[in-house]
Amino acid sequence: MGKHVISDLWQMQSLPLEAKIRMTKYRIRQWVEYYGEDGVYVSFSGGKDSTVLLDLVRQMYSNVTAVFVDTGLEYPEIREFVKTFSNVVWLKPKKNFKQVITEYGYPFISKEVSDKVDGARKYMQALNDAQSRERERERESRTVRYAWGIADLLGIDRRGEAKESPEYLSLKMGIIPSETSRYQQVVGTYKNKDGSVSKYCMPRYKFFLEAPFNLSASCCRIMKKSPVHSYGRKTHKKPMTAQMASESRLRTAQWLRNGCNGFEMTSPISNPMSFWTEQDVLLYIELNKDRMCRDRINCHEKVMWYGSRIVSRETGATIESIEYYRPICSVYGDIVTEPSDCDYEFTERSEIFDKDRPLLKTTGCSRTGCMFCGYGCHLEKSPTRFEQMKETHPKQYAYIMKPVEEGGLGYKDVIDWINQHGNMDIKY
Repeated sequence: MGKHVISDLWQMQSLPLEAKIRMTKYRIRQWVEYYGEDGVYVSFSGGKDSTVLLDLVRQMYSNVTAVFVDTGLEYPEIREFVKTFSNVVWLKPKKNFKQVITEYGYPFISKEVSDKVDGARKYMQALNDAQSRERERERESRTVRYAWGIADLLGIDRRGEAKESPEYLSLKMGIIPSETSRYQQVVGTYKNKDGSVSKYCMPRYKFFLEAPFNLSASCCRIMKKSPVHSYGRKTHKKPMTAQMASESRLRTAQWLRNGCNGFEMTSPISNPMSFWTEQDVLLYIELNKDRMCRDRINCHEKVMWYGSRIVSRETGATIESIEYYRPICSVYGDIVTEPSDCDYEFTERSEIFDKDRPLLKTTGCSRTGCMFCGYGCHLEKSPTRFEQMKETHPKQYAYIMKPVEEGGLGYKDVIDWINQHGNMDIKY
């Protein structure tokens, strides 16, 4: 039984910003009081969402550590922006991005689709391997010995009561089941208990089973999650992240199960902004931009806010370039309203669903995750993230589009294949 139902989320998302701030601070206080100020950290990506979370946390607890994972995939502007914050721990993954996509696959479409396609292809490979073995005895011995490993590859649950499921018992007996859930979902045959086709089926992406490359959801796990998990194990600190339920179906499901503070989770995590939306984040920044900028600068080791100037703490000289001392990273550009000629006056009491309220948006990037991430690119209208990268970061663009044989990442070949076989129009 989950902690919430979907109507709870809708109700909380409809609240004005000032109410959300109070609720978020309450959850932050719960988390810090339970684990201690030295027992928590903010997972800080340098993006606008985590910047807002870090600002909220440090208003209450100024000494809380921020943790940034330097994957090598961030916009150069993001790395420079993070350097302007104090008390930030920098981590690095054990593998670089090229090693990850070579070993596991490309991050395209979505995490959910990539994971299901990856599991379905591994199922097909495992089944073919089992059928090709010449000696039945050898096949049974190997399958029984590594039943748990094959279960993980095929997407078969082996935890708790699932240990007695027909699928897992078949594996332990040396028999690979005819179909697995992830395979069924990809080909469109996965059914509910009443016999109806499940909403989780994705036959639209069946064509990926024949792709000359693989998709994988392992990139985030290896390059981002693993370093912070290792940090958490070594320090025993518990994370706070800026994940929002509105960002994906998976994050919505996580919030419904655990709420904002997952004290009872195997790996406890706090998402105190789960019920926020992107509009909330942009409004918070717009209303607090001057204070956010001054607070950060005054806490910085090398510079300080002096009147209307930013000066060096060592020399007292004026710092001419303040590009990276903005409230959010410069790669976002400015926050503007749409329509631009609207004279609506924003306050913390402004309601998202006010019919007269204009939308807030950024003039630059809307999201600043990994530069090379392909999740959601098939849904974008021109100019897409890749088209923008071509103009703003031509060096990085050339690298990812160059064929693998020539030392690049092969994105052009991958996108061309997806467009051709999946009837998509991903522009680059």
